[in-house]
Amino acid sequence: MCKKYELTLQSKKIKHALSRNTIVLYRICALKDFDDVKAGHLGGFIEKESNLSHEGNC
Repeated sequence: MCKKYELTLQSKKIKHALSRNTIVLYRICALKDFDDVKAGHLGGFIEKESNLSHEGNC
């Protein structure tokens, strides 16, 4: 499988709305062009790689 994105070192901590536990989210960076995303573009924040597929256009 060819990875579409990687987690960057940029992160932020949030409180889970229900459990009130602290969660660390990491910004993603595209590794290749897909759909309307270009390699090198920064995206949103996710907790871990399993939260976003490396397949398709998501």
